[in-house]
Amino acid sequence: MYTHFVPVAWPLLAALLLIACGKTAINAEDAASSPPMIKRPFMQYTADDIQAIRQRLANDPAAQRQAQRTLSLSDRRGRPPQVTMFDLLVRPEGADSRAALLQDLRQRIGHKPEPLTWDRDPSTLEWNEGMPSAGDRHMRDERSEDAFLFDALYDDLSAEERAGIEAYFRSYIQFHLDGHPPRHPHFQYDRTSWLPNMHWPRPIGTHLLALALQDEEAIRAMFHAEGGWKWYFDAYLVDQGFYMEEFGKQYSNTGSMIAWCEGLERLGLGEMGYDYVGATGISMRSHLKAKTQDLAFPATYWGEGSMPTYARITMGDAKGSGIVPHVVQHAVIAGYLADGTGGNREVSAARMNGPVVKLREPYWFEAAHARWPEDKYDFFMAALRKPNEEMYYPSLLFNLDPIDPKTVTPPQPTPSYIAHQRGFAFLRADHSASYWTGPKPAVALQFARYYVHYVHDCMSILGFHAFNTPLIVNSWGIGRGYAGGNAWRDSVRGHSGIVVDNLQAQPVARDFDGTQGHRYRSDFDNALDIRFTAVRADGVYPGVAHERALVLAQHYLLDVTWLKNEDPEVDRSFEWQVLSPASAQISDAWTATDELAEGALYRGSPFADRMRDGSPDPTQVQRLDAAQQPWSLRLAYEQAVAEGERDYAFGHFVERGVGMDIHFLGGERSTAFVGIPPGGRSERAPPTWMMVRRQAPAALFTAVYAPFQEHQPVITEVTRLASNDHAVAVHLAGTDSDGQAFADVVLVAMGNHYEDEVHLESDDLSARFTGHAIIRLSGAQQPIAGQLHALTLQGDIIR
Repeated sequence: MYTHFVPVAWPLLAALLLIACGKTAINAEDAASSPPMIKRPFMQYTADDIQAIRQRLANDPAAQRQAQRTLSLSDRRGRPPQVTMFDLLVRPEGADSRAALLQDLRQRIGHKPEPLTWDRDPSTLEWNEGMPSAGDRHMRDERSEDAFLFDALYDDLSAEERAGIEAYFRSYIQFHLDGHPPRHPHFQYDRTSWLPNMHWPRPIGTHLLALALQDEEAIRAMFHAEGGWKWYFDAYLVDQGFYMEEFGKQYSNTGSMIAWCEGLERLGLGEMGYDYVGATGISMRSHLKAKTQDLAFPATYWGEGSMPTYARITMGDAKGSGIVPHVVQHAVIAGYLADGTGGNREVSAARMNGPVVKLREPYWFEAAHARWPEDKYDFFMAALRKPNEEMYYPSLLFNLDPIDPKTVTPPQPTPSYIAHQRGFAFLRADHSASYWTGPKPAVALQFARYYVHYVHDCMSILGFHAFNTPLIVNSWGIGRGYAGGNAWRDSVRGHSGIVVDNLQAQPVARDFDGTQGHRYRSDFDNALDIRFTAVRADGVYPGVAHERALVLAQHYLLDVTWLKNEDPEVDRSFEWQVLSPASAQISDAWTATDELAEGALYRGSPFADRMRDGSPDPTQVQRLDAAQQPWSLRLAYEQAVAEGERDYAFGHFVERGVGMDIHFLGGERSTAFVGIPPGGRSERAPPTWMMVRRQAPAALFTAVYAPFQEHQPVITEVTRLASNDHAVAVHLAGTDSDGQAFADVVLVAMGNHYEDEVHLESDDLSARFTGHAIIRLSGAQQPIAGQLHALTLQGDIIR
């Protein structure tokens, strides 16, 4: 029996005290077989579930097709355990594998955790500094498949065999509750010093071992344990439920988390699963939404016969979505090209994630739709169809009916938000359900917050989409895999941010509190439906104050960056950059230069002595010497690449005449450069790297990105009306898609003056405002966002 189990009223405190005292929360060695709470099987399917699916399979061709799809969910390393359960329990043919699976399970009797599977001798073990060593490989020793097998094959086991397997399960539970020793001296459960994709498989798998026992005390012990479910939702996940690694790694544990919740529902213990709401309001429901809907850009369309992509905010060193690499770097829905290229990965198996094959996003959508149909995950499942498929056929893991795309409607998107703890902002011009399929823009901005699998991308634009097309990407990378130490991918140099003196940017928030060292401003709900945010993070570069503001409207994105050296007498080299998959249309005003070749962009940087294979330099670089005056550069998808070069499947972008004009509003002592980023192809449709360099004690960079389609710019006039060293006034005018003329004046104050009443004066303008102000001059109402105190424009008093 559980000799040390504590009352539910204070289990977490007591469990921690027991661990701190070197005691255990349970006595696994002496534990007897527990009486079942409900009839088995229960984890993946109950007897009623099995009967319902079999009835469908007997009479429904669609269900038979779904069964085939379910059985296809496999990887070269095998099947996810949930699929094995379908084969074993639902299909009569599954009995053929029953004996082999039963034999495998019997062989586990007597098994116990092996903490040092690779480094066997603790006396000679040398821990790696700064990261978990090979001795922590037991963290990925996930045993969830055995939990499913024990549940499914329970009646085939003798009482003695059941007791032996239960003892094996309890040894893993005990091992976790004892703190899984020996432990790397730097390992701790926090937000940024561990890798959940590699280090949570055993803990979450051990939750499933407790679940399979149907032992409520063991279940509660794991729930309350260090690194357990309660801790994960109370103290690890942030904001509305974001994960603290780069978002490409979050597939590793989601399937096991769903299995835990489903099993608890059947045991009547849902308060520790789906119904649990963490200390900051995060639940499994909000976590699933955070990792899918809340990170998704609007649809990217690839043309007739294709299926749209829903790209995901991308950061970190992992790139690649399975469709048009670099352009779609991560995706919630990968989509398909007309030739069938693309599609979401349905399962994943990687040694770093342990032995269990993982179920990916399509399975998450099925679980969420079965549980919360009002969240409209059927809209995303319908988007998973292959070209020319009329219906989407989900697996039978949740016994869902086929999804008819004609009957689904998109969900209401989460409005624009700041993820303070995770460290980014996501601005959506459209807050209605039409966001998902409509042309309005969205942009994501990185802060100076550390995350795991980090690249030094502080204060960079993570992505900008408009007219259902990616126009700014996170990074045009060179190859895949770990980016640490790569001069291009592991620095702002390879991102749409600001480089100072060739130095590597450093995050100012590294610990538990992601808001450390940051100041935020936002205005997302105003009469103009224009989104404003600004973030300041001093110390990203030594001695430099740094703030970046974005103003996102339906037809433009205004980008204002303020930098100031602490010594006003000393110049710094401030370099503002943009990366786009569209091609630059360079005029005769630009001249070729080789001044950025041979590592010039890395001299004095921490990478200068590490580039053994040469420096990752932009190529075909052009220079503009008149950059102190306002100037513009058009980026467009103008030429399709040769058929078969699917990495650059821009044909539909070309047909629609999509691109953007960048209007840069000049500045003293500035020089502009444009070229092809390293790794970008130079023939026919090269991507664009653009940089503006300013050498001064301070800089105020002001740019407007004006998307267009059908080669017709919506924004036809961009003028800097007035500016000083900490504020700017910009006039923007154009004609929208309905033929309606509009004109905006945008005023933004930066740095130390954001709370002051700022005065801007010029021949064209006299303005007084605080923080930011936006006024639409067209129309009778002239609505205003922000704090505008007075405005005179070309002699006319506006307010």
